[in-house]
Amino acid sequence: DDRQLESLYADAHAVLVPSLAEGFGLPVVEALKRGVPVIASDDPALTEAGGSSAAYLPTDDPQRWEVELASRLSDPDRQAEAVLTASLFDRPTWADSASTLAEVLRKYFEW
Repeated sequence: DDRQLESLYADAHAVLVPSLAEGFGLPVVEALKRGVPVIASDDPALTEAGGSSAAYLPTDDPQRWEVELASRLSDPDRQAEAVLTASLFDRPTWADSASTLAEVLRKYFEW
Protein backbone atom coordinates (compact mmCIF):
# COMPACT_ATOMS: atom_id res chain seq x y z
CA ASP A 1 0.00 0.00 0.00
CA ASP A 2 1.01 3.66 -0.19
CA ARG A 3 2.24 3.83 3.42
CA GLN A 4 4.45 0.80 2.99
CA LEU A 5 5.83 2.17 -0.28
CA GLU A 6 6.67 5.50 1.41
CA SER A 7 8.36 3.62 4.24
CA LEU A 8 10.48 1.64 1.78
CA TYR A 9 11.59 4.78 -0.04
CA ALA A 10 12.31 6.53 3.27
CA ASP A 11 14.59 3.68 4.32
CA ALA A 12 16.24 3.20 0.92
CA HIS A 13 19.85 4.20 0.38
CA ALA A 14 19.42 3.76 -3.38
CA VAL A 15 17.04 2.29 -5.93
CA LEU A 16 18.40 -0.04 -8.59
CA VAL A 17 16.32 -0.67 -11.71
CA PRO A 18 18.11 -3.31 -13.81
CA SER A 19 15.17 -3.65 -16.17
CA LEU A 20 15.53 -5.15 -19.64
CA ALA A 21 12.42 -3.45 -21.05
CA GLU A 22 10.26 -0.59 -19.80
CA GLY A 23 7.28 1.34 -21.05
CA PHE A 24 8.01 4.23 -18.68
CA GLY A 25 10.37 4.59 -15.75
CA LEU A 26 7.90 5.26 -12.96
CA PRO A 27 10.12 3.63 -10.26
CA VAL A 28 12.92 5.96 -11.37
CA VAL A 29 10.72 9.07 -11.07
CA GLU A 30 9.27 7.94 -7.73
CA ALA A 31 12.73 7.38 -6.23
CA LEU A 32 14.15 10.64 -7.57
CA LYS A 33 11.16 12.59 -6.26
CA ARG A 34 12.08 11.37 -2.79
CA GLY A 35 15.77 12.22 -3.21
CA VAL A 36 16.85 8.58 -3.39
CA PRO A 37 19.83 7.90 -5.70
CA VAL A 38 18.94 5.82 -8.76
CA ILE A 39 20.95 3.45 -10.91
CA ALA A 40 19.04 2.04 -13.84
CA SER A 41 19.63 0.06 -16.98
CA ASP A 42 20.32 2.09 -20.10
CA ASP A 43 16.84 1.44 -21.51
CA PRO A 44 15.56 4.57 -23.34
CA ALA A 45 12.40 4.82 -21.21
CA LEU A 46 14.47 4.91 -18.05
CA THR A 47 16.96 7.45 -19.36
CA GLU A 48 14.07 9.69 -20.38
CA ALA A 49 12.47 9.43 -16.96
CA GLY A 50 15.62 10.09 -14.92
CA GLY A 51 17.48 12.52 -17.14
CA SER A 52 20.91 13.40 -15.82
CA SER A 53 19.92 12.69 -12.21
CA ALA A 54 20.29 8.92 -12.43
CA ALA A 55 23.12 6.67 -13.55
CA TYR A 56 22.54 4.32 -16.49
CA LEU A 57 24.44 1.14 -17.07
CA PRO A 58 24.19 -1.98 -19.21
CA THR A 59 22.47 -4.79 -17.35
CA ASP A 60 25.23 -7.28 -18.07
CA ASP A 61 28.00 -5.55 -16.08
CA PRO A 62 27.43 -6.08 -12.33
CA GLN A 63 30.88 -4.76 -11.42
CA ARG A 64 30.02 -1.36 -12.92
CA TRP A 65 26.76 -1.38 -10.95
CA GLU A 66 28.72 -2.01 -7.75
CA VAL A 67 31.16 0.83 -8.46
CA GLU A 68 28.36 3.24 -9.39
CA LEU A 69 26.37 2.35 -6.30
CA ALA A 70 29.34 3.15 -4.07
CA SER A 71 29.77 6.46 -5.92
CA ARG A 72 26.10 7.44 -5.62
CA LEU A 73 25.96 6.62 -1.93
CA SER A 74 28.91 8.90 -1.23
CA ASP A 75 27.48 11.96 -3.07
CA PRO A 76 24.54 13.52 -1.17
CA ASP A 77 24.63 16.67 -3.35
CA ARG A 78 22.90 14.75 -6.13
CA GLN A 79 19.71 14.48 -4.09
CA ALA A 80 18.54 18.05 -4.76
CA GLU A 81 19.08 17.60 -8.49
CA ALA A 82 17.14 14.34 -8.35
CA VAL A 83 14.11 15.94 -6.71
CA LEU A 84 14.15 18.75 -9.28
CA THR A 85 14.30 16.32 -12.19
CA ALA A 86 11.43 14.25 -10.80
CA SER A 87 9.29 17.36 -10.27
CA LEU A 88 9.16 17.77 -14.05
CA PHE A 89 6.87 14.73 -14.05
CA ASP A 90 4.41 16.07 -11.49
CA ARG A 91 0.97 15.67 -12.89
CA PRO A 92 -2.53 16.53 -11.77
CA THR A 93 -4.40 13.97 -9.73
CA TRP A 94 -6.70 11.45 -11.37
CA ALA A 95 -9.65 13.53 -10.12
CA ASP A 96 -8.18 16.62 -11.82
CA SER A 97 -7.72 14.66 -15.04
CA ALA A 98 -11.30 13.36 -14.93
CA SER A 99 -12.63 16.85 -14.31
CA THR A 100 -10.67 18.24 -17.27
CA LEU A 101 -11.90 15.43 -19.50
CA ALA A 102 -15.50 16.09 -18.43
CA GLU A 103 -15.08 19.78 -19.31
CA VAL A 104 -13.79 18.91 -22.77
CA LEU A 105 -16.63 16.46 -23.37
CA ARG A 106 -19.23 19.05 -22.25
CA LYS A 107 -17.69 21.69 -24.50
CA TYR A 108 -17.44 19.59 -27.64
CA PHE A 109 -20.48 17.36 -27.23
CA GLU A 110 -22.79 19.86 -25.50
CA TRP A 111 -23.41 17.64 -22.47
